[in-house]
Amino acid sequence: AVAVRGFDPGYVNGMEDVDLCRNMHDAGWEIAFFPYAGVVHHESSSTSGVPERRIVEHARSRGLYARKHHGAGGERFVQGVTAAMFAARAGLAVVLPGYDADDVRRFRAHARASLDPGAGDGIAEP
Repeated sequence: AVAVRGFDPGYVNGMEDVDLCRNMHDAGWEIAFFPYAGVVHHESSSTSGVPERRIVEHARSRGLYARKHHGAGGERFVQGVTAAMFAARAGLAVVLPGYDADDVRRFRAHARASLDPGAGDGIAEP
């Protein structure tokens, strides 16, 4: 198998592990799945104080991955599908029990960031 450099520093919040696995696979490595292994992931613990910036940064990382591995058309497709999914979730959160206005706001922020991740401030900005 060919050497793989490791994590791409272009990813700031998310997708770096998916990108690394893709690069390893493309280089001839075998990717293993261990269903009984466990890891505790404290999701968003380092960015919980800046949720809007985290949303923007994750949208940027998702776009970077799609563009890197599927081209500009793939990026636009992923942006559109992701925005549609979050817009649908926002609409459902208005009518389904168990959701509140914060959930609706967060889903809408995800939809906006998915369509135009360059429009907001991410974690990387001061």
